[in-house]
Amino acid sequence: MKAMSIQPLSVLAGCGITVLALLAMGQAPASTAPKLEYRIVEDIDASDLSKLAEEGWDYAGYLGAGKKGASNDETLWKRAAK
Repeated sequence: MKAMSIQPLSVLAGCGITVLALLAMGQAPASTAPKLEYRIVEDIDASDLSKLAEEGWDYAGYLGAGKKGASNDETLWKRAAK
């Protein structure tokens, strides 16, 4: 049986990989997404639009017909959580 020998290049490579791994684990986590709150508005009109804008709401999308019937439209609004 042969005697085990230490290869200096392998030891150096192992130490380098260990240092890189420790540096990567020590980094700060990525910033989290901002917290948002949502609101559903039914049958919106011009006066509702100005009120929502004053309160900081942004249009997020059209949800479709509401439960009250085909003439009842619902829209989704979002803003940063307070």
